[in-house]
Amino acid sequence: MKPSVILYAVFLTVSLGIKAQQADTVSYEVTKNMPVFYEQLKQQLTYPAAWRKSTTKDFGKWRIETRNVVMECMQNLPPAPAKYDMSVVGTEQRAGYEARKIWFNVSEWSRIPAYLLVPDGKGPFPAVIMLHDHGAHFSIGKEKMVRPFGVSPEISADAEDWVVRCYDGQYTGDYFAQNGYVVLSIDALFWGERGRKEGVSYDGQQALASNFMQMGASWGAFINMDDVRSAEFLASLPMVDKNRVGCLGFSMGAYRSWMLAALTGNVWYALGAFALFRLFDIFKPLGIRRMESFPGGIGVMMDDILAGIYSFVVLIGVRWLIS
Repeated sequence: MKPSVILYAVFLTVSLGIKAQQADTVSYEVTKNMPVFYEQLKQQLTYPAAWRKSTTKDFGKWRIETRNVVMECMQNLPPAPAKYDMSVVGTEQRAGYEARKIWFNVSEWSRIPAYLLVPDGKGPFPAVIMLHDHGAHFSIGKEKMVRPFGVSPEISADAEDWVVRCYDGQYTGDYFAQNGYVVLSIDALFWGERGRKEGVSYDGQQALASNFMQMGASWGAFINMDDVRSAEFLASLPMVDKNRVGCLGFSMGAYRSWMLAALTGNVWYALGAFALFRLFDIFKPLGIRRMESFPGGIGVMMDDILAGIYSFVVLIGVRWLIS
């Protein structure tokens, strides 16, 4: 055998050995911030309590059972307040309604500020709890939904800027109050008057979530439970028709509304709106399917918007029939 052939064979053997050694020593199990075995994790998410998979076929019974499962998963929650003990610390008369700054016990551990808007006239009135967004903007919370009063010029300017940029200049809570709804809006934990003693910090949210987890709890679950207790408080007020309580939110507030509807029996409009929206969105009647013909993502957005409009019209019709 020629020396050149022998040298090439030796070189190839050494090279393959080095590559094999590198394959054993250079490794990873995380890519794009996901574990490489995420597909296996997904396969274990079988959702046995889901409506179509549950062995319970009575919807009312299933709803109670599933709610109990969710509450168990939320774990280590604060006890419900023995009494709400609401106090009014400020009022402002507005066009057709009164704005009130209140404090109440949302749990045995927390007494929180809120805005309560009450229409002029004789109740009981329908009511809605307004749930603010995330927006990576923590200096204000409830002020994103209700025009603030009795606050610093900086807070007023902050709220006005946010509403103009995000909501076309409309405080949603004030709009509903002008149209005959009692409105309640609170700060989620970490926002507004329930924020950090040391001041606003974007990175602080990750630290807070981690600290909750270290104590066997969930920051998100605490926010959800505050919303549940707030809805129960709203339904208990004498000027509120407890059978006509709804919730509304944007972005993170929409997620909070979704969770609130699942976790409490006090929010009926939210459940009705969600059910109607899904019905219109799935079957796409009355021109909804035509919206999908719009190019790009516009079609996806427009069919959802039209489904939402039809749901709103149906809910208004039902409200008119029962009022």
